[in-house]
Amino acid sequence: MGVEYPVSDICNVDGFESFVVEVGNEHFYVESGCLIWRDKKMIVAGLKDAKIPEDKKVEKIAAGAFMYQSDLQEIEIPKNIKTIGYNAFASTGLKKVELGEGLETLDLYAFGFNEEMQTLAIPKSVKKFITHKVLEEVSMLSEMGYKNKTYRVYKNTYAHRYMKKNGLKFEVIDE
Repeated sequence: MGVEYPVSDICNVDGFESFVVEVGNEHFYVESGCLIWRDKKMIVAGLKDAKIPEDKKVEKIAAGAFMYQSDLQEIEIPKNIKTIGYNAFASTGLKKVELGEGLETLDLYAFGFNEEMQTLAIPKSVKKFITHKVLEEVSMLSEMGYKNKTYRVYKNTYAHRYMKKNGLKFEVIDE
C-alpha cells in the first residue's frame, strides 16, 4: 500500500529552515534543501537555498513546491527535470532561472508572479505548456503573470510556434 499525500498540503514552506525525515522512511528523503518523494521522483517542497539534485532520482517539481519562498532569487533547473508543476515557483522573488535542456512540460503559473524576472529562456526540449480548460482562448503565458516579459526560444521549436501563435514577445536564441 503506497503513501498518498496531496502535494498542496506541503506547499508554502516560506521561512522553513530545514526538513527532517525519519531514518528508515521509505517514501521521502531530503537532499540539498529539497523534500523528495522517492516513489514519484518528485520534489514536493524546497527551501530558499535549495539546489535541485542533478541525477535521475528526481524528474519532477511538484505543484507549489517552492511557492512563496520569498527569498529565492535564482534557481538552476538541471537536465534531469522533465516537468515543472502548477505554481511550482510562483511568488518567490525569482530574478534568474536557468532551465535545463531536458525539460518537457511547464504547467500553468510555474514561474508566475515574479515581477523582477524579465526573461525566461525556454529550452528546445519543451514539448508542452499545460493550460486549463477555462483558459482555452487566452494566452497561457500572459495569464501566468508574464504579460510584459520577453521569452527566449529556439527557432522552430514548440515554444517558438507557441509564442508566434499567441502574439507573445520573444527573441530567438542563436544555436
